[in-house]
Amino acid sequence: MLRDNLYNQGCLTQRQINVYSSLIRMTLGGGVKSWIQQTVDRIVMRVRRIARRHGKEPLVLIDVPNDESLRGSSLQRTLRSFAKYLENVLSWYGVYWEERRLYSTVCPRCEAGLKLVKATRHARIMACPRCGFEEERDNVPLHWALKYLPALKGEAS
Repeated sequence: MLRDNLYNQGCLTQRQINVYSSLIRMTLGGGVKSWIQQTVDRIVMRVRRIARRHGKEPLVLIDVPNDESLRGSSLQRTLRSFAKYLENVLSWYGVYWEERRLYSTVCPRCEAGLKLVKATRHARIMACPRCGFEEERDNVPLHWALKYLPALKGEAS
């Protein structure tokens, strides 16, 4: 309505109205939410397809950072909305999911703090000073997931 009033008063040209309209359409149609929805849909369909291929029931662990440095930031809101939408879609399809914190700097064996022992461009090797566990930092959450798996299997059945 405001746009039409500005056009009638001669403040906007038809070309400007077309540009503004396309910007509004792009903002409303292709924003963060549609990116989140598209990504979640792809993830859920792939999880279901892989589980069906192997004749297994899918199980999804959602690791959402609860870091003080992210509190109140747009990244935390994006991750939280991604996780919530993922939980909704997984529930819709009947896929069992669990939200767990999967640490990358805490030892999955003895729960001591991991120390960085070697850093290259492609890997950060973490080691536990207490028990000797050593793994690439990006793979440590997988060990936490494997640690939780037996308990999750019991909850799912």
